[in-house]
Amino acid sequence: LEQARLYKESVDKTMELSHKIETIQVMHEIDRSILSTLETQEILETITSMVTRLIPAERVTVVLIDRERGGFVYKAGFGVKLAKGAFVSFRDTSATEVIQSGMPQFISDIALEKDRLPLEMALLDEGYHAHIRVALTSEGEIAGLFNVGSKKVDAFVPEHLAVLERLAAQTSVALKNASLVTELKDMFLGTITTLSS
Repeated sequence: LEQARLYKESVDKTMELSHKIETIQVMHEIDRSILSTLETQEILETITSMVTRLIPAERVTVVLIDRERGGFVYKAGFGVKLAKGAFVSFRDTSATEVIQSGMPQFISDIALEKDRLPLEMALLDEGYHAHIRVALTSEGEIAGLFNVGSKKVDAFVPEHLAVLERLAAQTSVALKNASLVTELKDMFLGTITTLSS
């Protein structure tokens, strides 16, 4: 019995170590992908496509905040019926809570939530139950959200939240770098225009 217990412990530790190695490898691949391009859309699509290697999710999306219109713009990902570029008002989703609190949203079953808003109702209609939402920050301000969803109840554990927070931090840095490059291009074009005038 003692040998069986020790064997099970060693198998569990091996599996845990293997998952951590896979996480590090995926994070490294994401870093390489981020460095290979400065196009915001390409960066976001690359990151969202790799998430399922670390987190068991059928839905992964990144939305950016459009403060002028008062809502979110769906930029990248998969698993939802919304088209890329679709707009969702702040008042139509509980994702606004993440912006107000700055804290991640970890829900094990949307069906158990009271006062569901239109977006969450749509997700439930598509068969999604569990989800995690994490803020993407830029210069201390929340610029968007990283979302993952599963059709299984209680699909996520705290470790998945920790992984998503690390991915969100990487994504935030990548978005900031892409923004800086865009600003430099605009400044360069402005200088050329001024000189030619």
